Amino acid sequence: MANFTLNQATASRLEAAEKNYVDGNFGYWTFRVSGSDGESKFWVDHDTAEGANTATIKAAVLCHMTSSEDFYVEVTPPVVSGSLNTAVIGLLS
Repeated sequence: MANFTLNQATASRLEAAEKNYVDGNFGYWTFRVSGSDGESKFWVDHDTAEGANTATIKAAVLCHMTSSEDFYVEVTPPVVSGSLNTAVIGLLS
C-alpha cells in the first residue's frame, strides 16, 4: 500500500515500539503496526528521541504512515504439518 490517509493511519494499531541500543547507547526505535489494510508493517526510526513520550511516539508513527512508503511487510509464515508413521519405528534394528 502507498501512503496511508490520516483516517487509515488512525484506524491502525501500534503493536510495538522498541528502543534498540548499539554498543550500550541508544540507536533507534523499531515500530510495528497492524495496518488498517490488514497487513502487519514495521520500520526503523532514527529520528525519534530515546526519551520520547507516548504522544511523541504516536505522532511519529502517524507521520511516517501518512508520508512514507518505506515499510517492511511481515511475511506470513507457511503452514507446516507432518505426520509420524509409528509402524516403521524399530524396523532397522
